[in-house]
Amino acid sequence: MSLGHSRITVDVRTSEEYKTGHIPGALNIPLLNEEERAEIGILYKKTGREKALDRGLEIIGPKLYSIYKAIVTASDSNQFELLRHSELLRHCEQSEAIPLIIYCWRGGLRSRFVTSMLNFMDLRCNQLEGGYKSYRRWVLKQFESYKPEELLVIDGFTGSGKTKLLIELKANDYPVIDLEALASHKGSVFGDISSPPQPTQQQFENSLAEELLNIGRVRPIILEGESRRIGFLQIPKPFFETMDKASRLMIDETLEKRVENIYEEYIKSTPQDILADRVLKLEKHLGRERCKELLAELHSGDVKVFVKRILNEHYDKVYMKSYKRRQDAGQLVYSSRNDREEISNWLRESC
Repeated sequence: MSLGHSRITVDVRTSEEYKTGHIPGALNIPLLNEEERAEIGILYKKTGREKALDRGLEIIGPKLYSIYKAIVTASDSNQFELLRHSELLRHCEQSEAIPLIIYCWRGGLRSRFVTSMLNFMDLRCNQLEGGYKSYRRWVLKQFESYKPEELLVIDGFTGSGKTKLLIELKANDYPVIDLEALASHKGSVFGDISSPPQPTQQQFENSLAEELLNIGRVRPIILEGESRRIGFLQIPKPFFETMDKASRLMIDETLEKRVENIYEEYIKSTPQDILADRVLKLEKHLGRERCKELLAELHSGDVKVFVKRILNEHYDKVYMKSYKRRQDAGQLVYSSRNDREEISNWLRESC
């Protein structure tokens, strides 16, 4: 169910908790910092609830006005990202008329305190019942709910231009999820070059769940074929297993064009020391001697030969194993020489 109304969320947990994972678009206005939270937790265990609450109030009291002003100022200046999240509506007692939602870890004292303060100041808001913990349960359930026929995976050898095709399809209103964009990594050993830092695993999962929700389930969702690991992150296991069984659209690009694509995207503007570091990461796959040969070609300036060897001796061999398996399973439903018009026509007829 879609909200139909924009929602504003405020995360009152510590900045460390927020960095680990948060509802996408939420603004972090902490009620306590990590040290204060730890102090109150220890006090609660050693002396009980009453003294912990007293100490909490002592710490929070001087902050209340600045917390209130931060929320009001951010709301007035539209610094929030507006969300469309059905889970927020389901967990809020009230609703459609109240756009401001406050949450903490479990929907406990922190968010209740801030919610009460804001309501006292006539700033209408709701507490997210169950807090971020409940939201995370919702996120993980999303990955278990899809069937292979609800997904279509674009497949092809490394350098075939699959990501560019995804971007074009999304621009033409096809239901596309770019997993590499969500992960801030392009998948290969060179995949972190020119990419921002990767999000945490939790944040990657949260963003993916939101993308799935926003796209809906009217047509098959189009994704790029990936291994389960993208950089340091992993595609959630149930969702990856569904992707693995889904039908595949094969992009059949020439080796020469693939070399050119990789050269332009990764190699051309990347310093040699960074490229050399990435080659060394392939040593367990290629062996020390072949890595030495690749490094020699890289340093000699014969960069396209270097790229071609990496494709031939590593990535293409890895891909062929999965290609044969999918071919035997009847998953390859269409193959194209990267003809965009031809692919669009097939998608219109099939999806």
